[in-house]
Amino acid sequence: MQGMRADGPVVVGVDGSPGGWDALVWAAAEAAATGCSLRVVHVIERPPLLDAWSGAGAVPDPSDGLRGAAAAIIAEGVRRAHEVVPDLAVVSRVEGDGSVPEALIGASSGSSLLVIGKREGERPWWRCGRRRIVVAIARRSDCPVAVVELRSRPGEVFAGWVLVLDESPRRDSAVMRFACTAALHRGLDVAVVPPAGPVLPCHRGAALVVLGARRPGRRRVRLPVATTRALKAARGPTVLVFA
Repeated sequence: MQGMRADGPVVVGVDGSPGGWDALVWAAAEAAATGCSLRVVHVIERPPLLDAWSGAGAVPDPSDGLRGAAAAIIAEGVRRAHEVVPDLAVVSRVEGDGSVPEALIGASSGSSLLVIGKREGERPWWRCGRRRIVVAIARRSDCPVAVVELRSRPGEVFAGWVLVLDESPRRDSAVMRFACTAALHRGLDVAVVPPAGPVLPCHRGAALVVLGARRPGRRRVRLPVATTRALKAARGPTVLVFA
C-alpha cells in the first residue's frame, strides 16, 4: 500500500487524556515487539474562534499557552514511553496546522501503524457536531489504524485471543497476515468470527481485534456499518487494516 512501510515507525497520537495515555502505552509495547521505533505526536486543537480572539491587538495570543501545553504533553509522552520500554527509540512531533485527522494522517505517512485512543466523556462545545476523529482517520489513513482502550472486562468470551472480524478472510489477505503476525508476537491464537450479529459485544475481551477494509485506489474508504459499529464499540485494542 502506498504510504505504508512494514519497517516504518509506530505513530501514536496523544492529547493528555486517559485514552491518549492508554494508546501510548500500547503503542510503545507494540513498537518494541515489532522492532520499530515510536513517534509520539500531539496535535494542537484550535477552537474556531481562537483566530478571531488572537487577531485583536488588546488580547494576548492564546496560542502561546497552547504551544506550552503541547510541549508538556509531548515530554510526558516520551517519559511514559520510556517507562514501558526504557531503550525504545522515541521521537516526538507537534502538529499545529489543519484538523486532528489531517495532522495525524500526515504525521503517519510511511509508518507501519497509527495508534489513537478513545476519548471518553463529553467533547468540547466547539467540536459538537463534527465527525468523530476515529472514523475520519479510519476512512483516509494510508496505514493500519489501531484504536486503543485498555479497560476491557476480564472473563469475556474471546479473552486472550487475537480476533478477526470477517465473514471469510483469505489466508493470504492483509487482515489475516496482520492478525497472524500479531498473534505470533503475543504467543496467542487467532479466531475468525462474522463482523455483525450477537458476537459483536463479546469481542471486547479480546487481546486484539483486527478488522479489514477495502480502499478503491486513493479514494476515501466507505466503511461498512458493521466495521463502524465495531470501532465505536471497541473496549480493547482494535486495528483496521486496509486491503
